[in-house]
Amino acid sequence: MFKFLLGGIICGIKCSDKNYLAYIHELFKDFESDKNYDFAINFKVIDGDGFNKKRHIIKKDGSYIEIMDVKKQRNTIYFNHSKLKGNFDLDKLKGSVTLFRIRDCVVHSEKIVILRDFIRTIFAFLLLRKGKLLVHSAGVFKKRKAFLFVGKATEGKSTIAKFCIEKGYNLLSDECVLIYKDKGRTIAAGTPLGPRWKLNNSATKLEKIFLIKKSRRLNTKELRKCEGIAKIQHNIFPNTLLDLKRFREHFAGVFLVSLDLLSDIPFYELNNEKNDKFLRFLE
Repeated sequence: MFKFLLGGIICGIKCSDKNYLAYIHELFKDFESDKNYDFAINFKVIDGDGFNKKRHIIKKDGSYIEIMDVKKQRNTIYFNHSKLKGNFDLDKLKGSVTLFRIRDCVVHSEKIVILRDFIRTIFAFLLLRKGKLLVHSAGVFKKRKAFLFVGKATEGKSTIAKFCIEKGYNLLSDECVLIYKDKGRTIAAGTPLGPRWKLNNSATKLEKIFLIKKSRRLNTKELRKCEGIAKIQHNIFPNTLLDLKRFREHFAGVFLVSLDLLSDIPFYELNNEKNDKFLRFLE
């Protein structure tokens, strides 16, 4: 079994396929733990290219992608995707997943991305119980101050993170950032839920949150707190299709936890060009 830590929760992964388990270890090794796991997932790896035809397709940046269907019956969550099928019991803290063998190590291949989305969704539910949030965002830090850039997959989070790094900022993640409170301060921390070469397990005080949009003209404005918190809700369970009625209590929990964690953090709307001029708003 391989175990890794995120936000004070340890995930244990069981897999009879040694090559696949070695690959999971390579993905998450910077967060490896030798303590007892809090929840476990049993992986079954099979040959093939996919289950049935793709179900939920959306158009993104000129191409079509499939998002994962997530449903709930009592306290069990069911995941369906053409590349993955699984379930997770929120009471017993056990889950199982069947997925197809990865024949390459391309970090953006669909099989790897959907695996990350599956694990991230389980962590999002469990961390929410502890008053913590996983936010689909890019995070950077400098001089013990962290800044979050939240937006859709095509709005330029990675590009913004790249410009920040070139100017001396450190990267938390360009995919998924953990937010929690420690001694009254709101903290932003890196996670293993992003491309392998961009992982960072640092944590530091969160200073500002920017909600980004591509634009031909650079401008920014401060948002009202309720507006900023409402907009960030859509980035807690990205790339998934959740039944709002069945997950009503979880969405209510997201709002309450967001209100607790982010009530002292300023939100800004950032319309950004493809350059580094936005950096002056971080000072």
